[in-house]
Amino acid sequence: MPLNKTPLVTINKSPLFDKPEGWGSGFTLAKGKGPGVVVGPGSNNPNVFAQRFSAKPMEQFKIVARASSVGKPKARGRFQINWESSGKFLSASIKAFEVTAEEKIFEHYVIAPPGTVSGTIYVVPDKPKDVVRYTEMTLLSHSGSSAEIAPEPPQIPRFPSKLIHLSDPVTRSQYGNLFRGYDDEVTFKEMILAVQGYTMVTYDGLCGLLSMVRYCERAGIPGDYVEVGVWKGGCAGLMAQGSKYFGKSPRKIHVFDSFQGLPQPIASKDFDGYLEPTFAVTEATAQGVLQPIGMLVASENDVRKLLFDKLRYPKNQVSIHKGWFQESIPAANSSIESIAILRLDGDLYDSYRIALEYLYPKVVKNGFVIIDDWVFGGCRKAVMEYFEKNDFSPYLWTLDGTTRCFQKL
Repeated sequence: MPLNKTPLVTINKSPLFDKPEGWGSGFTLAKGKGPGVVVGPGSNNPNVFAQRFSAKPMEQFKIVARASSVGKPKARGRFQINWESSGKFLSASIKAFEVTAEEKIFEHYVIAPPGTVSGTIYVVPDKPKDVVRYTEMTLLSHSGSSAEIAPEPPQIPRFPSKLIHLSDPVTRSQYGNLFRGYDDEVTFKEMILAVQGYTMVTYDGLCGLLSMVRYCERAGIPGDYVEVGVWKGGCAGLMAQGSKYFGKSPRKIHVFDSFQGLPQPIASKDFDGYLEPTFAVTEATAQGVLQPIGMLVASENDVRKLLFDKLRYPKNQVSIHKGWFQESIPAANSSIESIAILRLDGDLYDSYRIALEYLYPKVVKNGFVIIDDWVFGGCRKAVMEYFEKNDFSPYLWTLDGTTRCFQKL
């Protein structure tokens, strides 16, 4: 997102609240002597208001808000658009964000679902006790964006791959049609859009991760969220969003990555006929040496930009552990007391061996372990060896074609 490179134009009237034109009756109650408007407490207060606009199916929109809290150090604002077709409600796009006494700019992208004729954008706080001052709520659209999305050729299946990725142009063009039956899937889809380009995990893998975060938050499962092999931070970004949305307070997140890409595999452990061509390694370059092979390289700045700049997750709640896992995991072990979700995405035998040895004992009862690289023989070998060594055999369920997970009982 955005998928379209045509110019953005403002859709709604009076986005700076300088006049009531376009806005509903609550505008007058919300407009005081100070700048902008003040809405709340709660979303049912009469000072909450909205504006209706025309929209097309699969039309792409950008929302820009400037907001701050009122009366308290922190509150939560909300982006909300209700989509309609011929007077009937279709769905809602909702995204909450944290505001402080300091006014800040927030941005969000949405796509109108199939069948859309109109939408209603709201100026509203998120929680029952929140009071928020908005000085801007601008809705923008790519002019002609709907017409520029090529129709899907009838001979091509809507989702031709068993693994659904947002990097697939067919999936992107049909994202509004993509519903797989997950609880809170509309919310999940908005969160996934926010990390597009920062993860290579499939749509089902991302929804599965968010389902586990929601469970941990609602069930009060204690512990940190830990990811080993973070790449650009997309999954960590989902855990951060899920923690803020479903939880009472942001949870501690630990991310591990070399930020140099993968090290050398170990031929005797990792070679399975699939890994070798995937990462272009040979016996000579697969001796387990801790030096980069130029694969899956990302920058620590990518993670920081996503978590702190884009998602505005508290910096004091994130620990970034940089270095080879064989060194960084033992060094950080004492700083992690308990783990609610352990997401392993290290690709190679030794990465999984080290992560399980040090971190699995810290996973709490009813916590989750996600094994991202079941497709690779070295990953499977390390996991099964750990199970046998510690005499347990959990049921592994499938998130997608490459990922397995289990709950610690």
